[in-house]
Amino acid sequence: MSGSHNTIEGGLVTAGSVAGIALHTGATGTVVANNLVDSGTGVGILDDGASGTAITNNDVSGKCASGIKVGDASFGVSMENNVVNANGVAGTNCATPADVVDIGVYDGAVGADHRRLQRRVPGRHAEQLRLGRRP
Repeated sequence: MSGSHNTIEGGLVTAGSVAGIALHTGATGTVVANNLVDSGTGVGILDDGASGTAITNNDVSGKCASGIKVGDASFGVSMENNVVNANGVAGTNCATPADVVDIGVYDGAVGADHRRLQRRVPGRHAEQLRLGRRP
């Protein structure tokens, strides 16, 4: 998605070979909130060069790649209250890449803020996330 001030809210997104939800250069002021993003070989939510994105209250699980990825010169991204679970798990259709994390901030992204993140683990309390930052 590109363009300004779009909202992706309350959706159920399944599958996706590149990303369940993808924001690209030119997307500004986009809100991605209250979505369930699951299964598929790609990233759950991909911010690939967008600016001023709010990624809030999403549940991202069962993706072969990272759950949420912010990269490629994304700017001013806020991530709050997202739940990620079982992303990057090798399975029937998944070959897990080496750099898969639940939430990753990559490739020179500027101003990314991630607060109050948790992972659901059946039968256990929320555990610390695998957060990644790559130069």
